[in-house]
Amino acid sequence: MKGKILLVLLLFWPGVCPLSFQEVHVKSGEMAVLQCPSYREYSDGDAEVFWTSHTVDEMKLFNMSTSAEQRQMGVLVHGRILVILRASVNHQGNYSCSFRNSSRRSWINLRVYTVESKESGKMIQDSKTCYTDKSCTLYCHDENILFDTWNITRNSTTCHKEGEPSPKDGYFSSVKKEDSGIYTCTWSYLYDGQIYNMTSMVKLDVQPSEITKKAVIISPENSQEFDVDLDSTVVIDCKAVTSSDTDDLFWLSGDSFVETNSTLPVFYNYTWVNSTEEISMTASLVFRQVSEEDLSKNYTCKLQSDYETSFVTITLKQNDSTVVIDCKAVTSSDTDDLFWLSGDSFVETNSTLPVFYNYTWVNSTEEISMTASLVFRQVSEEDLSNNYTCKLQSDYETSFVTITLKQNEPFIPPVIILPKNKQEFEVDLDSTVVIDCKAVTSSDIDDLFWLSGDSFVETNSTLPVFYNYTW
Repeated sequence: MKGKILLVLLLFWPGVCPLSFQEVHVKSGEMAVLQCPSYREYSDGDAEVFWTSHTVDEMKLFNMSTSAEQRQMGVLVHGRILVILRASVNHQGNYSCSFRNSSRRSWINLRVYTVESKESGKMIQDSKTCYTDKSCTLYCHDENILFDTWNITRNSTTCHKEGEPSPKDGYFSSVKKEDSGIYTCTWSYLYDGQIYNMTSMVKLDVQPSEITKKAVIISPENSQEFDVDLDSTVVIDCKAVTSSDTDDLFWLSGDSFVETNSTLPVFYNYTWVNSTEEISMTASLVFRQVSEEDLSKNYTCKLQSDYETSFVTITLKQNDSTVVIDCKAVTSSDTDDLFWLSGDSFVETNSTLPVFYNYTWVNSTEEISMTASLVFRQVSEEDLSNNYTCKLQSDYETSFVTITLKQNEPFIPPVIILPKNKQEFEVDLDSTVVIDCKAVTSSDIDDLFWLSGDSFVETNSTLPVFYNYTW
């Protein structure tokens, strides 16, 4: 804060017209190069420039390249260029420069940071965007300073990525997404028998190339649960969009691949639609008849892409299959009883049992309304095989009704399983070709047929093109 206040005061010195302000960030122990901006008639690199440092002790520096005091400080000055051979925190501060016979002054704020300093992030001077599987060359910012005046010569240049000890030459023949990151370029200079370094940083951002810039699953959601009934047919669509026709969308059961063989209890169908902008893909996971084993597994839809692989995992959850059957009766005696039998055995009122019943009644002035509710927590095969009797035990007359349970017919959503949408079939001219279209449905009124363009294909086998229908 003190340095910033000092700078503001300096900018408003009488007779001084400020020209510009810039910041230079340099790593401690490395070479710092400050350049006084040129303007109009003062663009000559050898023009006489007055440098002033506003650090710990104010001092003026001008054309002192042979000064013993300057050499001891490790500072070189020539015209518009001021070089600090090894910058330290003592050099940190504000520097001003002005041309002879000019009231304009330019300001440079030198920030010296250590490796651990937060200031190190400001060293990133350039950014580079490359695309996956393409060649890429990093160009770190070079100060491009002519050091001939002091016989400073470039010794070597290295470029390496943060966290990686091995240097890179900055060229990638086929760049990958994992190559993204911050790269440090170090120039080594030789002066008066000593080696001095300068560091610059460049940020490499590797984006997907045009053919792989999109690859994402849009449904279902990860960890989504699907409510299902045992023994029912279930179809779960996995939808994705991508930009590459080499990407693949498929299902896994645990760690095993689900097959596309439609004769299996669990299989999947794959369809796609290719537009000008993207490819829409659908992998439909089909359970012919949901089993207890299916409920215990995880199913994963995986999008395999050259750029990035993504997946979602889903599970099946059995629907609440509790069944309640009410037996209602009216009587005029509060000694009458209403209850349930399973075969010849009494059903109990213990609600912890798989099958039990609840009893309630409402007593009015004219009659008593009674209800015995038979509850099946989860209907089993044994329950389907039993007869259940609701019995009204009365001093006057005993009556009863007997009922049975029947399993619902499973609903099979209509779906074409073969062939694939937009599938191409290779044929020979003058040959006989048969293409089967297979579908599953739960309704006998559904219809499966072929069209040629917008016209119906007939079943007349004497025609050149016809179709047969079986079920």
